[in-house]
Formats: sequence, C-alpha cells, structure tokens
Amino acid sequence: MSVFRPKTTKNGVKKTSRRWWIEFTDHQENRRRIGGMRDKSATLELERKLLQLVDLRRVGSPLSAQLVKTIELLPAKDRDKLAKWGLIRMDRVAGFKPLTEHLADWRKSLVARDNTEKHAQHQHVRAGRLLASCAFWTDVSVDAAEAALAELRQQGLGLRVLNYHIGAVKQFCRWMVKSGRAAASPLAHMDGYNADTDRRRERRALTIEEADKLLHVVSQSRKRGGMDGQQRALAYRVMLETGVRVGELRKLTKADFTLHDSPSVCVRASTSKNRKQSELPLRDETAEHLKQLVAQRLPAALVFSMASPNAMSRAFSADLKEVGIDRSDDAGRVVDLHSLRHTFATWLAQSGVHPRLMQQLCRHSTVELTMKVYTHTNNSDERNAVGALPQLGRSPKIQRKTGNKSLGSGLGSRGAIQGQSVPQDDPKSVTRDLIQHLPQTSLESTKSAPEASSEADDSWRWRGDSNPRVTDLQSVA
Repeated sequence: MSVFRPKTTKNGVKKTSRRWWIEFTDHQENRRRIGGMRDKSATLELERKLLQLVDLRRVGSPLSAQLVKTIELLPAKDRDKLAKWGLIRMDRVAGFKPLTEHLADWRKSLVARDNTEKHAQHQHVRAGRLLASCAFWTDVSVDAAEAALAELRQQGLGLRVLNYHIGAVKQFCRWMVKSGRAAASPLAHMDGYNADTDRRRERRALTIEEADKLLHVVSQSRKRGGMDGQQRALAYRVMLETGVRVGELRKLTKADFTLHDSPSVCVRASTSKNRKQSELPLRDETAEHLKQLVAQRLPAALVFSMASPNAMSRAFSADLKEVGIDRSDDAGRVVDLHSLRHTFATWLAQSGVHPRLMQQLCRHSTVELTMKVYTHTNNSDERNAVGALPQLGRSPKIQRKTGNKSLGSGLGSRGAIQGQSVPQDDPKSVTRDLIQHLPQTSLESTKSAPEASSEADDSWRWRGDSNPRVTDLQSVA
C-alpha cells in the first residue's frame, strides 16, 4: 500500500491535490485507489483499516465492530466502490447507508408502483415515526419499534392507528429484503394490537327515514362545498346506492357513466382506492337524474364540482345539522360522510344479499371487513332474526316429523336475494337486481319535513311497515 497526493497540470501550472489518496492491492491482487482525507495521519489510519479489510476478506472472517464503524463513516461513493470490488457485501452497503435515504427510496418505489402520492406519504411518515431512533438499518429492531409505539400511545393515538404504523414499517422492511438491500426483516414476527379493545371512532348507518329526509331537505338547501343543493343531494344518493367513496366520487367524469341501457358507473383503477377498475350498477331513477345533470357537458367533464373532499365533509356536517340528524348517538357512534358507504353495506345486508356479493359490491379485500366493520344492526334487526328461528314447544311426535325441515328453512342460506341462488362465478348477472332491492330514496318530494309531520299526507317519507322485517323493504310510492 501507499499514500500519496496526486499532482495535476493545468494551463502549464502544476498543482498538488489537497486530499491524500490510498493505493492498495485487494484480495484478488488487483490494484485499487480510493480517496483519503486531507490529514495524512488520518489517511494512514484509513490505510491500516483497509489492510485489515483485505485480510479479513481473503480468509472470509466477519468484520469487527470498529472496522464496521470506520466503513460507516466513509462517503457513500467510497462504500459503493468497496462493494463493487467485492470487499464488502451489498447488504452491508445498505447497512452503512442512512436509514432516511432508504425510506426516501421506498417512498419513490411506492409511487412508481402506481400508488397514490397520498398513500405513499402516509406510509413514509408512519414508518419513519417508528424508526426515528434508528440511524442505520443495523439499528432496526423490535425493541426500537415498540419503544416508539409506546411513545405514540402516550400521545393519545388509538390502537387502530398504531396498527397502521406497524403495517407500514413491516412493509418497508419487506421492501428492503425484496430489493436486495437486506438479508432478512428484523420485524417479521412483530405483532399488532387488538384494535377492538380501543375503538375511538365507530360509525353508524343511516336509517331509511333519515336518508330520505336528508335528500329531501338538502335538495332545497343552499350552495355548500362547491355544489348547489340539488347536485349535493344527488351526490349523496349516488354514494348511498353504489358505496363509492368521496375521493372516488370527486373524480368521476361524464364518460364514467353509462346512463341508457343497463345504467352503471365505472370507478377507474387510477381513482379507486384498491387500484382496480370496477363497474357498479345504477338505479334507473338515479340514472335519470344524472342524465339531466350532465346533459350539456363534455365527456371529460367532472360530474360533481365539489371543491375538495374536506369541503364536502364540512358541507355534509352542515347538512346534518340543517336536517336535524345528530352526529353521534347515545352509544357514541358517529355519522359522517363515510357513513353513507356504511349505510350502503348495511342496506345490502338488510335486503338479504349474500356476503360474498356484498364484498364485491363494496370492493373490499375480505368478507370479514364488509360484515364486521361496514355492516351495522339494531335492536329491530336482532328481534326479527330471533323471530325467524324454528318454533319450539311442539309435541315430540311432530318434532320428529318436521323438526329438521323447520330448522333448515329457518336458518338456511337465503341466497343473493330472497329465493335466489348464489352465483358461483361472475356476479354481474344479478348485481343490478341486488341494487334495485335497496331501500329507495326520493328527490322529487316538495314538502318539507315539518309540513309532512303535521299533515295526514306524509308522501315525502319512505313508506314502510311500522316494524319492517329484514327482507321486506318497500319502495317509494
């Protein structure tokens, strides 16, 4: 090995580099050069460390902690040179690279894989919070992540939000392994929390009467959130009858709607949350209202001119107050704009739709998410369900003859719609019939709620039995 300062000539003037360089022979007897420091003694110390590195590489021994620390302090381009020459492994290069740079690369990878900027930013922030105490990949551990989780817990974050953080940091670790930057994930066996023990925000579904009253009052209301009352009421109706999210609704164009034969709306993959294209059936009545709204618009024009999803949420809160619907009930369950999607799933369940078809219409990843989170029941639903059980107390002779039959008819599967079999493959042949069986809401009523309550004619309200059964839902007259 040798330490020297290169000399160059420029315009006839000889100059000596201020930085010392090291020339050495690697483990394969190749001559290599690498930059040192301006201080000669420090460069000589680095030369000694490189000699140790070459000797250890020749015999295949692991690096000492002091040698690893020396390599960590080298500039990134010098570490890349050592990895290219085979003196250190590529995964060791990842260990020497600051963790913030890996997180930044991961965020770029999320965007490149067709995730939204918003999703990539959320995941980047969540993972960064749990790894804030880690400077390098070698510092990542379950203990470090759990210490960060405990601190976030003390700040008031709920268990469900903490699970999002755990999912983000584990996704980052899997990306490190998949991209060849690490050999294994140190957080592979890290478990999440049981979020059911700490539910901070539980939504409820609107009743049929509440939804009908909401659409009627809003259709005559003033402009909010960038839309007048009629347009806003129609937006709520589309959300109630298709389950589209407000972010998806905001990006729908005229070309996304088929409003003639077999009306439907197409949620494009570029605007959908799950990045998959879906075609959702529309009711004929809703399609007629949409025809009037978009009659004079170009195909690429947006259908609902809301200012932003947040503005729409604020407008919905104001509409609830105007209609007289409380934002939270006695049990603490809240009503917000996303509750319209919960209402859609709940109405599907009340109409007797098979859970598998409910999952597909809601575009969820699992049936459990649809049934456990988005489907809500009340005391009336529970009483009707118990009332459908087989009758007991008959004589033993009758029970032996009819007991099995009664049990099968009372608790058996009802299919997608009452009396209809469940499709095994493509559900498109029955999804339109499913939507038609949802409770109907009306935009044509002209009477206000107070007037209707004081007169005998209450045609503005959805007409149903005083105690409707789960599958016996009537439509607007």
